Amino acid sequence: MVIIWYWRRALGMQIRYASYDDYQFCYSYRGRPGHRPSILLLHGFSAHKDMWLSLVKFLPKHLHLICVDMPGHEGTTRSSLDDFSIYGQVKRIHQ
Repeated sequence: MVIIWYWRRALGMQIRYASYDDYQFCYSYRGRPGHRPSILLLHGFSAHKDMWLSLVKFLPKHLHLICVDMPGHEGTTRSSLDDFSIYGQVKRIHQ
């Protein structure tokens, strides 16, 4: 969607992909890791990484932000064998 693309760009968010095992995770980020903690933003069941854009606009630009698409949402792969329990999701993100 063009509006989302523009909003991401205006906020300085960039899209990247990371692979782990059979997964390709899609995430957006802004800033770089440093001496301050990074902020990891995870969405719920029926959302995606871009739901955080309305919050990102209020956060200082020097913060390192990462917004991940959970499995099956937008650019992140999904398998029918996935464990979608809280434990399964936390384990996958931690890895």
